[in-house]
Amino acid sequence: MGGRVKDMVKEKGAFDYVVCFEVLEHFSVVRQKDAFERIAEVLKKDGRFVVSVPIEKGIPAVVKNLRRMIMHPNPEIYNIKNITASLFGTKTKWMKQHRLGTEYLSHVGFFFDDLESVIKEFFTIEKRMFSPFRGLGSNFNSQAFYVLKKK
Repeated sequence: MGGRVKDMVKEKGAFDYVVCFEVLEHFSVVRQKDAFERIAEVLKKDGRFVVSVPIEKGIPAVVKNLRRMIMHPNPEIYNIKNITASLFGTKTKWMKQHRLGTEYLSHVGFFFDDLESVIKEFFTIEKRMFSPFRGLGSNFNSQAFYVLKKK
């Protein structure tokens, strides 16, 4: 967040809510930590940070990545080895290396529960929900939503 956001906070006060939908999966852990640190700086003490990320492991990953394989052919990213690893919640050597990148990252190799470890360094998870089918857990949904509060 640039100086403009910090200037606005100085002038008008910190935010009650900050939302971030379908972005953090494109960041490496280093960039996620940087984003969380910056967001915590502009959020009120009792404010909330609302996040959504895609579920990219298990059955949802297979469906999504087979579709991506057809729609956006890139054999380095969308291949049977990476899709199989995602199904079982493991990472190939390529996926591990890819997730270290500083540029915009693909969805492959992003796991929402890895993100939870990073979240817990900066925030408390007040609520986690899976969508669109309430109560069916991560294996039958496409997104994870979080309501977070500052530590």
